[in-house]
Amino acid sequence: MSHSYPKMLNLFKFHEPTKGRTTEFSCPEFKYLQYTDWVLTEKIDGTNVRVIFDDEGLYEIRGRT
Repeated sequence: MSHSYPKMLNLFKFHEPTKGRTTEFSCPEFKYLQYTDWVLTEKIDGTNVRVIFDDEGLYEIRGRT
């Protein structure tokens, strides 16, 4: 017996004619994210590496050691 999970809301609205996302938020509650700093992470094949971007577009690559 399979379990049904609730649907997750997308951050941006979907533009049906082009099959792409828009820059318009899908819910009014998401608008606060527009001026919030974001932290994105991704684990790639067990690699422990970070890429850190600053406000000027510069970046650092860091590892565990």
